[in-house]
Parts: sequence; structure tokens; C-alpha cells
Amino acid sequence: RVYAPIIVRGEEDKGVQIWGFGKMVYQSLLNIMLDEDYGDITDPESGRDVKVACNREAGRKWATTTVRPRGRVSDLSSNKKQGSEWMTNIPDPTKMYECRSYDELTKIVNDWLNADTDDDSTGTSMGGPADKPSTSDSTGSGYKSLDAAFADLMD
Repeated sequence: RVYAPIIVRGEEDKGVQIWGFGKMVYQSLLNIMLDEDYGDITDPESGRDVKVACNREAGRKWATTTVRPRGRVSDLSSNKKQGSEWMTNIPDPTKMYECRSYDELTKIVNDWLNADTDDDSTGTSMGGPADKPSTSDSTGSGYKSLDAAFADLMD
């Protein structure tokens, strides 16, 4: 994922926000930035707003996000003091998320994989009987490690 600082028009009172987007939007934005006709769309005084549209088409699992630059140049803010404040108060995306160690992530995944092994309930959250999934002999007990779980998938 890519994270970028943005100002959402109509929500300027929220200040600078962080927008996370994927590879396709990233490539679209790069193409816009490389197009000489648009100039530097990120310039606070002579840049351009970017319109973002999300559409979910029938039969598709995920929504499609499209980005396109506005036709006219616009200031980041008509209030120079506000624009300057936004530029100095851009959140640091690396401080927004806790980076965990390999061992911590392994434990989280293993705990998640083994979460249902100690559950003796026979009902669902709606109160009806739970269907017991068919299991082979090797999956009857919890996995000792993430590697063991993946090895079981390959058998």
C-alpha cells in the first residue's frame, strides 16, 4: 500500500488526513504527475485537486477506484496561514502503525490458526446447531507452528 497526505475538500476542518491506496491508483497518480499538461499537481499554490471515484461493478469482488485531475489549478487553501499550517502538520504514516517483530507476528498468526481448537461449543452465534466441517486425521489438533499449518495444506 501507498500512503499519502491529503486534504479532503469539504472536510478541511479535519486537517491533513492520510489516504492509503493500492498499486493501480498509485500508477494512475504517477501517470498524471508525469503528464506535462498537468504540471506539478502537488504544488500548494498552483497544483490541482484530484477527483476520486469508487465504483463497484456487478460480479467484481472489489470496487474500482479511479483518479483524475481537476481541469483548473487551485491553491491548497485560500488562507495562506491555514495552508502553511497544513504543510507543517503532515502526519507521519510510520508513527500511525506499530511495526511488530517477526516473532510477534508468528504468534498472532499461530494463535489465530489455533483459536477454534479449544472451543467445545455446538452452536453458532445465531443459536442454531453448528455444522461440523469434515476434517482429516492431521487437522484434528491445533498446529504447533505456522510452518506446520502450511505443510498440512501442501499434503
